[in-house]
Amino acid sequence: MTNILPLRITQVIGTEQVSIYPTLITAKTSVILFDACMPCQADQLEEALALHGYSLTDITHVIVSHQDHDHVGSLAAIKRRNKKITVISSEIEEPYISGKKESLRIAQAREYNKSLSGEGLRWGEEFLQYLQTIEPCNIDRIVSTQPNDFNDDITILFSPGHTPGHISLFVHSSRSFIAGDSLAVDHDKLSIANPQFTLDMDRCLQTIREIRKLNPACIYCYHGGAIDNSDNAAMDALLLQIERQ
Repeated sequence: MTNILPLRITQVIGTEQVSIYPTLITAKTSVILFDACMPCQADQLEEALALHGYSLTDITHVIVSHQDHDHVGSLAAIKRRNKKITVISSEIEEPYISGKKESLRIAQAREYNKSLSGEGLRWGEEFLQYLQTIEPCNIDRIVSTQPNDFNDDITILFSPGHTPGHISLFVHSSRSFIAGDSLAVDHDKLSIANPQFTLDMDRCLQTIREIRKLNPACIYCYHGGAIDNSDNAAMDALLLQIERQ
């Protein structure tokens, strides 16, 4: 049986309290962490795991949805604490996560800063410097753009748009979709995750339509947590909103 446990990690950024939801998945002999938090959150992750009777030393795999700082920020620290972990990403995202190529988010921030001035530029430069401090981590296993079966119940799905090589998970037994940043929950409704940071909006919308075809009963989002979609109402409402724009 595959069990899915969203973990809530909260951090104050400026004056705002920000929560993210990395997902713990237990399946047969595997204990999988989907996405690896923001920088310096390994201790918080350890505390969140302990609430469910687990530790970082129990993790067998970390599957990384994509290269963004809030998804890979603590990846290297987690791997140092448990060197037996197998880190998995898509072949497209691998060079950015491992540091072989500069993060696309850094390039986006650098270009965006050209349009800023004054206080906005100061903030933009500080954010760019922050992105440049993200520690790279080697990937142990890469997956292609085709569906990849992790086991007989979990499939790794290519879900690009937010970034070119974004991946998500589908758990067949419970019809659960673990979204990463292919979707988000905002005010109890499904939404596009951080549209201002989505690198290919057309491909993102295509991915959302492909997710709808899966008829997921529950969707676990990194931003916003889980949402029920047992009657497809959440997905259909989002698609209707998109079509009206």
